[in-house]
Amino acid sequence: MAQTEVECSQTKNFPAVEVWDTNLVARSEAFDFYREGICTAFMPLRPERSRTGRQDFHAKVECHKLDRCVLNVVSAQVHSVLRGRSEIAASPHDCFYLNLPLVGHSRISQSGSSITLRAGEVGIFDSAEPFEIQHENHGTLGVASLMMPKYLLSDIEISGPKKLSQHPVFGRILTEATYTLAQTVSSASNIEVNLLQQLIIQLASAATQQSVAPIEGLTQRTAQFLRIKHAIRLNCSKQDFDLTRCGAIVGLSTGYIQQIFSSHSMRFTALLLEERLLLAERNISDPALRHFPISGIAYRSGFSDLSHFGRVFKERFGVSPGVWRKQSTVQRH
Repeated sequence: MAQTEVECSQTKNFPAVEVWDTNLVARSEAFDFYREGICTAFMPLRPERSRTGRQDFHAKVECHKLDRCVLNVVSAQVHSVLRGRSEIAASPHDCFYLNLPLVGHSRISQSGSSITLRAGEVGIFDSAEPFEIQHENHGTLGVASLMMPKYLLSDIEISGPKKLSQHPVFGRILTEATYTLAQTVSSASNIEVNLLQQLIIQLASAATQQSVAPIEGLTQRTAQFLRIKHAIRLNCSKQDFDLTRCGAIVGLSTGYIQQIFSSHSMRFTALLLEERLLLAERNISDPALRHFPISGIAYRSGFSDLSHFGRVFKERFGVSPGVWRKQSTVQRH
């Protein structure tokens, strides 16, 4: 059974969450346990993996019950996912899935068309039509998927999956808002989460339209802040990336960027450091980079001083980079 970490969101200041972690069951039961988890979290789906691949399968599903939507965050070894007519018929309602890959990439096929989503890209597709999701042939996957009931997006009409992160106006803001929701849903308050949820719904609706009405509540400074954060995330691996270079990328003065951060009670340098640490953690935990030296991980994550990297990593995650890698390896096995 799933581990319920929060029984009722009304008694806490953050959303309720259920977790399915295959480390809690026998290896022979892991894939079936995972299937139970995603079918409960996403509505009926059909995950598939070879019989031999199921024998050493590891995954974790977090299902966050928001005010009107459901956010699922999944990390697992790669596999395919199908949803056919029988699964659709067994579902209580229809929704749109808004997917953001966090690790790896996925190919979503539906209604005769396909899109490929890579880490940092956002796409939308319909739960009421059969689909297939294929991931890479090996390694791990990570995805944040927001289930948005169709009544919230009555103006959306799509045929097949659609990549929204490419939208020239709303794409970057939508991507940043979705990523922020996935990263903060466990720590943000219900009010903050619901504001993000509403923003994502409005942006997703706008990004699917040829022409859109003004989006209420999305101020210019909010949009600029999200654009700056997106630029930091894309460029944090560059050791020479700083406030001046960020300003050149987003077309804003360094003083104005500092004002925007101050209005959000944040500092540019603190966010840049956080993004570099998160990138380093993902690289250290990536099985494909398990033979890559820690020093190399530090440099490719934007750090130029190895001792500084070791110190701030331990402050952020509680252990040294080397110990973190060992713990990640043990958890996978």
